[in-house]
Amino acid sequence: APPRISQLPTVLYFHENQLTYPLSPEEEFDFHFGFTNIVSCLAADRIVFNSAWHRDLFLDALPSYLNRMPEAVPREVRARLVDRCEVLGVGLDRAPLPADHYPRYRGGASDPAAGPGWPRGDRPLILWNHRWEFDKRPDLFAAAVTLLVDEGLDFDVALLGESRGQEQVFEPLREKLGERCVAFGHQEARA
Repeated sequence: APPRISQLPTVLYFHENQLTYPLSPEEEFDFHFGFTNIVSCLAADRIVFNSAWHRDLFLDALPSYLNRMPEAVPREVRARLVDRCEVLGVGLDRAPLPADHYPRYRGGASDPAAGPGWPRGDRPLILWNHRWEFDKRPDLFAAAVTLLVDEGLDFDVALLGESRGQEQVFEPLREKLGERCVAFGHQEARA
């Protein structure tokens, strides 16, 4: 980059990374993408992750990933990066609630006591709001919800998102849930 740009502080934000990203059954691992993540981190002034879990997963994967490199391996990468890392959760775009509903979130750790008491509706609502692709592990989610149903717990489920070829995972769950499934698939309207 030109000097006037290259001198600016840089922040690198990860909502996923190539060192630990799960591969589809048809893919082969490409080391180039992971190395690009590492070099980008080394160049950044701050490295921001969407969760502490994601940050730790990335940092913990560094040594074994770098041990597979045949030559020109950067030294002490984890130690060089750890102090530059921080967590910034994903923001939510939602309609504002009444001022007296509960204290507004102002950053930092969330207080479990903030917000309305439970239950917030007639029953707890479990929400799937991810892509229905293999890397989000819809099979594990479906198994967990099935276990809760089999244990006789009372709750509703909203299975949101585009199916992307994973109907075979969620359609049986939808049938098992019956009326407990309050939404299924892509929703045309936000409401």
